Amino acid sequence: MKFKLVEPFRELFKDEVRKIGITLKLSKEIVF
Repeated sequence: MKFKLVEPFRELFKDEVRKIGITLKLSKEIVF
C-alpha cells in the first residue's frame, strides 16, 4: 500500500530534478 502512495511522488521528484537541472543548464547525463 505504501509503495503505491510513494511512487507518484518519486516520479514528481524526478520531473522537478530535471526542470531544475535544465534551468541550471547541467549536463544531460547528470539530469537524466
